[in-house]
Amino acid sequence: MILVNGMILDRETIASTLNDSPPWTSYELSQESLVPINDDAAAVVYRASAVRQGDDQPFIALMTSVYRMVEGEARLVLYQQTAITH
Repeated sequence: MILVNGMILDRETIASTLNDSPPWTSYELSQESLVPINDDAAAVVYRASAVRQGDDQPFIALMTSVYRMVEGEARLVLYQQTAITH
């Protein structure tokens, strides 16, 4: 996982920090696009707007989630956020 602030998190760190994060109270995805990579992988590119519990302003970013088929199931390989600055 690559966050807007440049922080890179591995699987174990992500799992350990999720319970400490405030929950999302709402979210909206738009501009979704599927980008095939090969026969068993694809990227989903989208814009997200989400609000966490206790926040006044939404978090808005462009995101990419790369998935790969593993034993017949889509598995997240990489997730990346890009801040929208304009």
